[in-house]
Amino acid sequence: MKRLKDDQRNSCLFCKSAGNKVRAVWRSHGFQEAACDDHKDDLMRVEVEREQREARYTEADRQTWERL
Repeated sequence: MKRLKDDQRNSCLFCKSAGNKVRAVWRSHGFQEAACDDHKDDLMRVEVEREQREARYTEADRQTWERL
């Protein structure tokens, strides 16, 4: 998670879903999500879940990479 620069404008994903438009201060590493100070912990949780999901070694990965 990184802090948005002054010239980067984005609205908080979590506030937007609640119907409010609040300027975001934090962003995820891939610029997919942005959050205000109040939702910084929620953004961190989303990033951790995504990293865990992508780190899993699936059956398709096993069948593809173990043959090599």
